[in-house]
Amino acid sequence: MRGIVSSALLIGGALLLTACASKPRFEPAELKGIRAPEVSIQKKWTRDIGQLGALRSLQPLVAGGRIFVAEAKGKVYAIDGQGAELWRIETGRRLGAGPALVDGQLILGDRDGGIVALAAANGEELWTKPISSEVITIPAGDADLLVVKSEDGRVHGLDPRDGSDRWVVPLNVPALTWRGNAPLVLTEDAVLVGTSNGRLKALSREDGSLLWDQVIAESTGRSEVERLTDVDGALLQAGPVIIAVSTGGNMKVLRTDGGQLIWERAVGGFVGASIDENCLYVIDTQDFISCLDPRSGAAKWTNEKLKYRQLTAAQPWKGNVVVADYDGYAHVLSTANGSIIARARLASKAVNWIGPGPEGSLLSLGANGALTQFDTQPLSGSAG
Repeated sequence: MRGIVSSALLIGGALLLTACASKPRFEPAELKGIRAPEVSIQKKWTRDIGQLGALRSLQPLVAGGRIFVAEAKGKVYAIDGQGAELWRIETGRRLGAGPALVDGQLILGDRDGGIVALAAANGEELWTKPISSEVITIPAGDADLLVVKSEDGRVHGLDPRDGSDRWVVPLNVPALTWRGNAPLVLTEDAVLVGTSNGRLKALSREDGSLLWDQVIAESTGRSEVERLTDVDGALLQAGPVIIAVSTGGNMKVLRTDGGQLIWERAVGGFVGASIDENCLYVIDTQDFISCLDPRSGAAKWTNEKLKYRQLTAAQPWKGNVVVADYDGYAHVLSTANGSIIARARLASKAVNWIGPGPEGSLLSLGANGALTQFDTQPLSGSAG
């Protein structure tokens, strides 16, 4: 389920919002048949890693031909490109984010307030660190700095060797937010943080001091929900720019070195943008998929046929673009005009994530723990 709402506010003894219901908040579009498919979706293998539910910050990490993946009840796996298990460890923790690969270590966030570092080589626990509240934001780091964001709004700068404190920066957290966070991004000079009040902040790697601060979306609207502006989708770094999308209905393209605005467009959503040589792909809060000109933001096409199907971020692939939905289906769209040219079911429940896998393939991860490797191939006689 997308957009779990977190709030301490109560009205008449009931939660202020009911967005935590297991069914979609709006009626999803009915899937229509594809008259002339142009590619096929071919599943290679599937492994069951355990339950994830709505935890979209538990995502596969591909490095060195291996897949590292964790599930919500504490298991962490290393899997090779053929789907064979290399190692498995039971952390005993309620995991909420990661893994991130930091200087040979896998860093994972704990929903009970902490992080754990495992050796990527064999899963051995190297160190643990208590954090001020639960961690459901994917950390970032390198050999010099590890950064972790906790749900109370604090950004923690840590020593990646043992988790010792370097600095802590508290950020304002609204009383009501969508429960989700953009993974942290580490640049040469800064830590980039998307916030739950619609801002993108750049903090100094050295001491956490504020380098620049940009509003991505202003809080407007008549209801509490309409005023939510969280930057929840992954930040997209493309050369010297960073692209941030807010649930408040706005996207900005900024320079990473100073936060200067290059262009913006009134389109926002729950997932981050993605890019290839032709399009900047953005999926809005209704799950309309748009191809924008990366240089100007002008719309080239928009596909509205997957409305309210709770889509993953778009993944450019072999000259097309792939998304997956709340009912386990993957859809391939033509990058030329946005038409749907293929579809296949990858999981029995929602697909939380899709992305590149090892050996020139794609991976998907379902809420039910189905980790699937798949690929697309042109059909004989198709234009592709």
